[in-house]
Amino acid sequence: MPKICPTCGYQNVDDNDYCASCGSKFAPIPQSQNIVNAVPVTQVPPKDASAPKEDDDVIHCPNCGSKNVNFVTSETGTDFDKSNACCGYILLGPLGLLCGINDKKAIKTVRKCMKCGHVF
Repeated sequence: MPKICPTCGYQNVDDNDYCASCGSKFAPIPQSQNIVNAVPVTQVPPKDASAPKEDDDVIHCPNCGSKNVNFVTSETGTDFDKSNACCGYILLGPLGLLCGINDKKAIKTVRKCMKCGHVF
């Protein structure tokens, strides 16, 4: 007679000490209990509402709800600083415009939905 898990109702092989489906340990059956008249558990107990759901660690797009979300790194800012170029032009002439080259850009990592394009 197969062992039926009291937690999930899965039918296990007789020599299992743990349920093959949920991993619950089987309680030892007392010798005085008549196992011929035992009724198998067919209902699965309700899940605990406070238990984490399977999708809790998946990022969803707040716009469309898609799970197809990637991290995107982008640079923000401009390549040219007008005030530095103006000062350079005054001091060094046309060659001083090169003083306006700005290599300091802000690097920003954001989440982007690949379905709707929403950035968050």
